[in-house]
Amino acid sequence: MPLLVSLLVGIIDMGRLFNADIQLSQAAREGARIASLGPPHTQSEAQDRANAAAPAPGFGGAGTIGATASMCPTNAPAGSNGTVTATYLFTFYRNYSGPRRVFRDGRGCW
Repeated sequence: MPLLVSLLVGIIDMGRLFNADIQLSQAAREGARIASLGPPHTQSEAQDRANAAAPAPGFGGAGTIGATASMCPTNAPAGSNGTVTATYLFTFYRNYSGPRRVFRDGRGCW
């Protein structure tokens, strides 16, 4: 019985981790979309958009993501990147080896 419960908790944790990964990917993409527009949008707008796009990664609800952004300059040449990196400290239900940080990047210029 303990093995079955441990297996079930592991399956739930992997599902939550996968959900957090998907939400962080979406958050980085949303922030990069704003970063790629460049001025008049600001770096804080890109970070706010990324934070709003992932309200509860991994069904956590309590934690928030950390988003950092670098903006595309005005009239950026092709190949320039506006970058947003979204991070989240994911905690497993069963403490295998402590919390893990999950990262996702989003890039783009138009």
